[in-house]
Amino acid sequence: MVFSPFKFIALLAMLLLSLSAVGGSVPLSVQEKAWLDQQVQVQVGLIDGMAPISSYKENGQPSGIAADYLRFVSRKMGLELKLVPLGDRSALDAAMMAGGLDLSAVDDWTPERAEFLLFPRPYINLPGALYSSGRMPQLTLQELPGKRVAVVELSVWQDWLMREFPDTTLVKVSGVAEGLSSVAMGDADAYIGDTATARHQLAQGVAPGVMEVAQAGRSRDFSFAVGKDNQMLVNILQKGLDSISPEEQLAIRKRWQVLDQPPLMQNSAVVVMLSILLALLWIGVWIWGFRHLVDRKVTRRTAGLKRSLHRRRRVEGELKEDRERLRLQLARVERDSGMAKNHLSLLGLSVLFGGWEWDVRRELLRWDDNMQRVFGFRPGSFDGTFDAYLGRIHVDDREAVVAAFKKVLQGGADFRIEYRIVKPGGEVVWLVDSGRLVRNAGGSGARLLGVARVREGRDDQGMLTSTGSTVTNEEKPLQGFAYKGL
Repeated sequence: MVFSPFKFIALLAMLLLSLSAVGGSVPLSVQEKAWLDQQVQVQVGLIDGMAPISSYKENGQPSGIAADYLRFVSRKMGLELKLVPLGDRSALDAAMMAGGLDLSAVDDWTPERAEFLLFPRPYINLPGALYSSGRMPQLTLQELPGKRVAVVELSVWQDWLMREFPDTTLVKVSGVAEGLSSVAMGDADAYIGDTATARHQLAQGVAPGVMEVAQAGRSRDFSFAVGKDNQMLVNILQKGLDSISPEEQLAIRKRWQVLDQPPLMQNSAVVVMLSILLALLWIGVWIWGFRHLVDRKVTRRTAGLKRSLHRRRRVEGELKEDRERLRLQLARVERDSGMAKNHLSLLGLSVLFGGWEWDVRRELLRWDDNMQRVFGFRPGSFDGTFDAYLGRIHVDDREAVVAAFKKVLQGGADFRIEYRIVKPGGEVVWLVDSGRLVRNAGGSGARLLGVARVREGRDDQGMLTSTGSTVTNEEKPLQGFAYKGL
């Protein structure tokens, strides 16, 4: 049980009031005093499962409104009570009829019961209500004829339904929880009973989906009841109830707050809060949906712009590389053209130039037509492989050429190298080869751009000589040169 400071204070006040009342005197007749002096114990029947009116705790102690009123009456009147727990109303009636009980703590007056029982005034009055499930959320009393209505057997509600709604099919149950559960499971269309016991059971979750849908238009009086031959006990009970002050009665009601709580959907504060929560939820869902839609559109637009930007940067990079390659070629041509002119004028020889490009990532060489002619290829016949390139380089110069390429890739500086090539007919030609590393947007080397020209008049020892000497290029194998992945 959850501790409630409010309930604790109310219970403490009730106990203090009851203790103060013990010292008071309730006027009794001589016969009543004599009866009390002779009476040893009053056997009291108390039904379980009717919280908050009547129930038992796990330790066997009685709990509920009926037990609270019994304690007050016992203390004020000096009655010695012995509680007898019973399962349901039929067991209570059987015990009363057999004479095993002196007092029924949970009873209500009906013409039929008044024939064999005596009743003091009721100790509490509770309104009745109609309970149904989501299948009939708008059910009213006028719609009960032809419906199956659960009702506690032998209760005042059974008599009232039979009298006011004779066309209703009664589903008799032994207790409140069973009646509400029958509605939840579809065995009954509705349940009718007092609000206190029904709301308590619904709060315990015994009947999911069942709710209070309408007021019954009548209430139920809970009172004590004794046998017809025990008028003296009725008189003493009545005087004990009359001696309970309004403050003491209020303390009992405060202890059992469910008595004064409206049903959930009749509580205006709850309705307002639920309305606000639903409105906020709707607004939140709408905002989330709108933002989700906008985010999707923005994501698509952003992705499209990124793709366009990527394509544009790629094209710009390629154009930049092409411009750099052309600029480098032109610079080499312009720088070497002066020297070439002197050689042409002095020696009367023609000097050949060739442009080349090496794609580092794909390990692919591109030569222009002049470059292919210099190496002895027909224009368009060079396959672009490094093997084909090395195959035309003099065997004694291959290692130096490979080292020069490695150096420029690792250091990034421009390079210039002189080496010999051997044409298919055996002719040895000296080349002056210059190159520059062009980097991509990430900063890594992407391409080598270069220009090679024929240098006339240098022999194997570096002396000026004719280019007419011949040599075979099969003196050393191509193996041993780690040019892959330069």
